[in-house]
Amino acid sequence: LFAATRYAVATGNWNSTATWAATAAGAPGASVPGISDDVIFVDGFVKVTVTANATSNSVHIENAASGTGDNWLFINSGITLTVVGNVDIEGFHSGNTSRGARVTLDGGTLTVGGNVTMGCHTNLQQFLDLGNSRNANSVVNVAGNFTHTATGLGNFIPGTNSIVNFNGTSAQVIDFTAPINKYANISINNPAGVTV
Repeated sequence: LFAATRYAVATGNWNSTATWAATAAGAPGASVPGISDDVIFVDGFVKVTVTANATSNSVHIENAASGTGDNWLFINSGITLTVVGNVDIEGFHSGNTSRGARVTLDGGTLTVGGNVTMGCHTNLQQFLDLGNSRNANSVVNVAGNFTHTATGLGNFIPGTNSIVNFNGTSAQVIDFTAPINKYANISINNPAGVTV
């Protein structure tokens, strides 16, 4: 398999070529991301919904540079998105709170072979939402570290029935500083241990 980069340039389903471009701000119609491909949200504002099990090498979500709205990855109930490497949810472009980077699991599963990182500028928002007020049985499996580097409006929303599994094989770091200091359920299954 040849590695490629896929940019989310239109609102739509993950498994639709109309959602993806081969370049930033490019024309839609590129192939759907696969296990070797890096996925980037940078051109806003788009919502990509995972409606069938999917895999990518990495996912990087930035807020748009201007305008109003979120770049948003949404995983449906009963659906799994597997990311071989890292997931970064970044409020990269400075601006105001009308632009964000968001990942929502509505009873779906996000399996991450690398790190999950949330980070932003002081006046931008990023979200990892595992169910909000809904009783969504969302699952996040993390083999790497789960950290928060934001100085501003980061939001980790654990919901009520979600679980975050730390199941790496080498030592992991769990960042318990706000806002990722509250979990609905947490499981640690790592023989190498974790640092909190």
